[in-house]
Amino acid sequence: MNAGNLKFVSLLVLILLFLSTGLTAQSSFLENGTNGVGIEVESLWERDKLESFGIGAGYSIAGILDLGADVGVKFNELGGFAATEMKVAIFYNVNVLKQDENIPLSFQVKGFYGLINVSSDYLDTNVPPLIKRGTGFSIGAEMYKDFQLFPFWLVRLGLTGSYESYRFSTEEADPPPIVTDPAYPKIEWVSDIYYGLITGFLFKTKKGMVLSAGLKILLNRELAWKLAPAVSLAIPSTAFSR
Repeated sequence: MNAGNLKFVSLLVLILLFLSTGLTAQSSFLENGTNGVGIEVESLWERDKLESFGIGAGYSIAGILDLGADVGVKFNELGGFAATEMKVAIFYNVNVLKQDENIPLSFQVKGFYGLINVSSDYLDTNVPPLIKRGTGFSIGAEMYKDFQLFPFWLVRLGLTGSYESYRFSTEEADPPPIVTDPAYPKIEWVSDIYYGLITGFLFKTKKGMVLSAGLKILLNRELAWKLAPAVSLAIPSTAFSR
């Protein structure tokens, strides 16, 4: 990476961190200077309990910056009832460093900003009926290194960490026009930290397409273990023209 590109990427990192806006990270699989598309399916587990899953798709600019969107669902509880949180988010990934002949490892900054809608019998059967919505963001970083096993097979090992914050608002579904002592809206803030290990296997074709099966082993703020398996596909734009 030359000095001009390094300054450009550094500026992007600062801007995106202050915006506080993920899933797909296709630039981490593509060569520098290569545009491409990617898709990823990811889930989060605590022991044998599925906590959430999602799918994301994005576009890589020059193998440095990813922009895209993802949708996901999280399974939770609310007032003793089962609840689901549907999230739609935009995400970014910035590859500050990419492994090559002169750079021994890769370093990536990533994050998302999303909207959340909560569904639960607790909200529907409450008197009065309620609605709960939220917004949230994440910022984080990953550092990893790819090791060549065979001509088209690689293994990825690294470290990851992220911070997530959400603001939820619970309101009456049909509020009265005049309320002298309003009980709603109720505002709730939820945040967590995740950090841990990155593992994965990568298969790279002659056309530069990469299929990855990975697993993140994570701890949260309460030191609870989480597992985040993911399957990713990255396709360089040159593959469509050959």
